[in-house]
Order: sequence, then C-alpha cells, then structure tokens
Amino acid sequence: MYPLLTAVAVICVSIVTLQLIFLAIQVGGSLLPDNGVGEDATHQANCAVVMPAHNERGGIAHAIKAIQSQLNPTDRLIVVADNCSDETAQIAASAGAETIERTDQVHVGKGYALDFGIKYIESGAVPDVIIFMDSDCIAAPGCVSRLVNLVTGSGRPVQGRYLIHASIQTAAARAAEFTYKIKGAVRPGGGARFGIPCMLMGTAMALPWNLIRRSNLATGSITEDLRLAIELSLQGFPTLFCSNARCDSDFPESESGMATQQTRWQHGYFSSLVEYAPKLFLKALSSADFRLLALAIDFSIPPLGLMLAITALMSGLASVAILVGAGGVLAKIAITFFPAFVLLILLTWFFHGRDIVSGRDLLLSFKQVMKTISMLWSFITRPQQKWVRTERREDNSG
Repeated sequence: MYPLLTAVAVICVSIVTLQLIFLAIQVGGSLLPDNGVGEDATHQANCAVVMPAHNERGGIAHAIKAIQSQLNPTDRLIVVADNCSDETAQIAASAGAETIERTDQVHVGKGYALDFGIKYIESGAVPDVIIFMDSDCIAAPGCVSRLVNLVTGSGRPVQGRYLIHASIQTAAARAAEFTYKIKGAVRPGGGARFGIPCMLMGTAMALPWNLIRRSNLATGSITEDLRLAIELSLQGFPTLFCSNARCDSDFPESESGMATQQTRWQHGYFSSLVEYAPKLFLKALSSADFRLLALAIDFSIPPLGLMLAITALMSGLASVAILVGAGGVLAKIAITFFPAFVLLILLTWFFHGRDIVSGRDLLLSFKQVMKTISMLWSFITRPQQKWVRTERREDNSG
C-alpha cells in the first residue's frame, strides 16, 4: 500500500512541479521584448477567410467590415450561415461577404460549419492560406496580413492574439477578462519568446491550405480548435503564436450566457485532456521532441481556478505531513506550490492585469475556484457533448 501511495505522490508532485516551472517560463517570457512579426500591413499570398455564423445578426456586419479592409482583390471572405433562424445570411450578403447557407439539424456544431466552408472553397481556385475568424470577433488592422505572412514563411499553423473583454462591468466579468488575457495573450506570448508552440483558440487562426484540406473538421466536438492543434502537432506542425495579429471579442452580456460559454470551454478542455494528453506525452518522449513536450505540459495545465485549488490542497497536505513528522523531500517541495502559484498570478496581474481588475477584484479568484470545481464535477457527472451557442444580447431583443 505504502509503495503505491509513494508512487502516486511522486507522480503528482512531479507533474505540478513541471507545470509551475512552465508557467514561470511563460510569465517570465511575457516580460521580455516582443521580437515577433513587425508592422507588416500587406501580404502577397492569396488567402480565404472563413467566418462561421449561427444567428449572429447583431454584430456580423462589424466583423465583416473589419476583415474586408484588410483583404487584397484576389482574397475571399466566406460567411457560413450555419443553421440560422434569423437574418444573418442576408446581413452578411448585404455587407459584401460571399455567403453560403448550411442547414443540417443532425450534424450540429462549429466544426461542421468550418468543413462546409472548406469544401465550398475546394470546388474552385484554392488559396494559399485559410483563416478562421468568428463572426463575433473584430480583427484589428494588420491582423490578416500578419497571419498570412507568418503562415507562408513557416508552413505551420498560426494563432493570433485573442482577447475577450467584459461587456458588463462586474467584478466577476473583469476577473474573467483577466484570466482570459492570461490564456489568450500572456501565456502563449511568453512561451513564444522561447520558441514554445501554442494551442489554436477557435478564432484568428490561420493554416496553410495543404494542411487544412487533409484535416478532419466535420465533427460535433465542442473544442474543435484544440483537437485540430493537437492533431497537427502530432503530425509535426505545432502552432506558432503571432502576438501582433490581434482580434477582440466580448463576453456575453448576462451571467447565464457567461456560464454557458465557460461550461462549454471547461468541459471541452477536460474531455480533450483525457483523450489527447497521453498521446502528446508519449509522442514527445518517443521522438525526443522538445516542442511537443512543451505543448503537452502547457496543455496539461488546468484552468487557473482549478490550479489554485490543486496547489492549495497539495501545500496544505504537505504542511500537515511536515507537522506530524512525516514530511520528506516530496512534502518540502509540495509546500511551496501554493505560494509559488499565487506569486505568479500576482506578477502577471501587476504587469498585465492592473488595468483590468483591481486588487480587490483579484480576491474573487477564490470564488472562481469554486465555480471551476463545480464545472469539473458537472463534467464528471453530466459531461456536455454537444455544441451550444453562447447567448447574445440580440437574442433577447424584440
């Protein structure tokens, strides 16, 4: 019994130690100068932007306008109006986008919409680069060209900097904005300073045509972006991060909408973790691939609220073990986990989050821990398998 417990303790302490070291590398890298893509505002390669949209009448015209101003005459913008029951398709067409409609109540999900768009493009002249941009996201000036240029220069998938902003000014919404900035900008941007790849994030992601045409997008997965990034990484094409290719979106304007969105993200992450983390680690170790190992460690890091709970629990257990005289090397290492993680969060807040959340708001992290644990429990007991669209403000308009 004791050897088994010791083995479990060694594995747990080793994993969390690797995760904290990796987080420290990412946070430290985010404080270094960005030597990434410069201010290139033009591109030569042909690209096609695919924009899936499901009942997005309220904001799709703005998203289209932001993209159109960045395209060359030979580029294309294709809106896939997917199972829409509103005027999304008409608005997109009126705004000047090449619009196609998909109706299939059996095969529901963003992945099917993306696949529909790719098959439509494949029937004609194909582009050099495909960009996926969500219809509720606004691409900043230069975003398209920087994505296209980095894809053509590297032959690899590229992820832009994706920020989600609080649309309602509550402490919980601002805390969510800060935590997503860590996920969408700080961590991938810091890792990129050391050549560490990142995951795809569902929007502002660009890929060479020769990679996307052979990828299986037609799935009902609620995390089609994670699966695509991992599958391509396993094939030898890990994703590059482009910090200067920025797009912005807003969180839903209701607590229920935010809860739906975050539940989808969390459940999708946990299901992908179970399926893909072992594959990533085994492939990385068998091929001695540093990039793949780094991606596996990055992928294994749970949502920050859960990470806070894990480090607090392990430091607490280590403290008890030391107090009763049972603490060895493992306990001495584990007791540092919680203060080390809190220090990393405070450093990140000081350099990247003070304009978003106050110090008082930061204390809401503990409340977020309980929400994340609740989401994990609901994933275990009632996992969400189907894609559910996030509620938007216009849904409740007359």
